[in-house]
This record gives sequence, C-alpha cells and structure tokens, in this order.
Amino acid sequence: MFTEIENIDTGVKYQIELPTKCPFCGVSLSPRIEGKLFRRPTKLCTDVFMYAYLILFCPNCDDIFYAKYTISGNGQSRRVAVYPVSKPKISLPTILRGKYPDFWEAYRQAVIAEANNLNPLCGMGYRRALEMLTKRHLIDHYDKTEAEIMKLDLAKCYNQLDDKEKALARGAAWLGNDYAHMENKHPDYDITDLKNFINSLALMVSAYLTAEEADKVPRAPR
Repeated sequence: MFTEIENIDTGVKYQIELPTKCPFCGVSLSPRIEGKLFRRPTKLCTDVFMYAYLILFCPNCDDIFYAKYTISGNGQSRRVAVYPVSKPKISLPTILRGKYPDFWEAYRQAVIAEANNLNPLCGMGYRRALEMLTKRHLIDHYDKTEAEIMKLDLAKCYNQLDDKEKALARGAAWLGNDYAHMENKHPDYDITDLKNFINSLALMVSAYLTAEEADKVPRAPR
C-alpha cells in the first residue's frame, strides 16, 4: 500500500510503501501514520539523499511500531527496515526442531528475514536450510555416512533422494541459487515457491521421523 508523506521543512512530497503486516500481532493491516522524521545522511552517501522514519499505529492490537526508508536524489523511496523485527511463527512440524536444530535455526532466520522484506537474505537462508535438511535426511534415512555426505555439494546430495523428494529439493535449490547470484534464471518463480518446495520436503522428512517415534510405542500386553 503506497501513500504520500510530506517533508514539512522543504514542502517536498514522497510516495512510500507502508508495511502490510504488524510486527507485533502479525495481522495484515493499513497502519496509521502517527509521526514522521526526515534526516539527511551525516556521512557522504552516493545513493541515499535522505532517510525517512515513520511512527505507525496498528489498529488491530493498538501497538506502535516504526519503519525506516531511504530516499534517493530523484525522490524514489525504499523501505529498508521495520522495528521491532518481526518474529513470525514457523509452520513446520516441531519434531524437526528437536531432530535437526541446525536446519530449524537456519529456517527460522530465513523466515524472519522474509517477514522484514529482506528477500535476497531470506532466499540464501532458505537454501542453506535446504542443504542442512537434505544432508541430515540422507544420513538418517538413506544409510549414508556423515563423512561421505557432508563434503558433497547440494546437487550431488539431492540426486540421491527418491523421485518426489529429489524434485522438491532440486527445485528449491535452483530457486535458492537465484538469490545468491546476479542473474535470476527463474523469473516466473518467487520466494513463495522456494518456501513451498522446502516446506513440502520438510513434511516428507518429518513423516520419517514421526514414523520412527511411532515404531517405539510398545505393544500392549495381551
């Protein structure tokens, strides 16, 4: 959602994009601007003409949060941060958190980056989480050793998975690579597709882990 704000010191107006989700309650919203501040950079900066800071009110939870923008010399604005940093919930089976804490932490950080519109960072973070998940899955459920798997690149790992798992891991890896390189080779896909592929693979892996737990249930005495 775009709106217009005015620097009352100069009379210049700028179009800025407001956050669409409250970092406190997580509800989609149209926040109300309670205050604004414009400040010129104190150090020489070739691409930033001015900073804009907004104080925003969430009508859903009645809380206050903040947004920071950069404004270029031609008046173009870009939102660079929302405070406090959103900490959204992770919608994956919690068994993965206990079994694969490294994967869970990488995924959690990627989710936070995505919630704060840091798409290049979250894309690379999701890819890192994918690699951790794929390698641990191979070691635990494909009778591979840690010594042979950890030194392999991701492609050589996912090629050892079964067809459906391989398709998900490969697709996620290719999309994740787009966020780590200058050239985007898959412009018809975005971060949502990348996350959907990883989430689907994670659900498959969690099924293995849950089945292992179920197999530990003792037979009832007769």
